[in-house]
Amino acid sequence: LDVLSPDPRPLERSRARLVRIRVTDLASQRLKASVSIPVSLINVGLRLGARLAPQLSGSALEELIRSVERGTTGLLLEWQDLEEGERIEIVVE
Repeated sequence: LDVLSPDPRPLERSRARLVRIRVTDLASQRLKASVSIPVSLINVGLRLGARLAPQLSGSALEELIRSVERGTTGLLLEWQDLEEGERIEIVVE
């Protein structure tokens, strides 16, 4: 009979959360790259991103991962790389 009783846990109807990484050219304001990564793959995605942006490594990278795992949403990081002429944004939706 336990099989027939309703599950006391509420149904989770929310869609999968995504981390969006956008790279914009500062001079032209054109989008150079836009990547969406499911939160479940955030460790892999941000570690790969750290290879492309060495400034985002070590404790900064770990703090970003912890923020996402805690359920933080919205703009996590925005920085400008003046040498490359790029703005990088990391947003959790």
